Amino acid sequence: SFLPLGPGGEEGGKWDGIVALNGRLYCCPRNAAGVLVVDPEEGPVIWEAAVGLGQDKYLGCIADEQNGLVYCAPLDADMVL
Repeated sequence: SFLPLGPGGEEGGKWDGIVALNGRLYCCPRNAAGVLVVDPEEGPVIWEAAVGLGQDKYLGCIADEQNGLVYCAPLDADMVL
């Protein structure tokens, strides 16, 4: 099935970077309004983090398995997500 991807990324490149953690895939919001989370059992969802609209917000992500968190590196954003 297909998932409506919502606003953002009109120029392309909604997400940039993908990381696996606890059986899910997390995609960093470069031009999208939120983080894309893909759960193989539940299907894809868009987690609307407080990143808002705009271009080139984040670029790439890493997972910290010890604390169970995903971090997205800022490109033009003001903080780490």
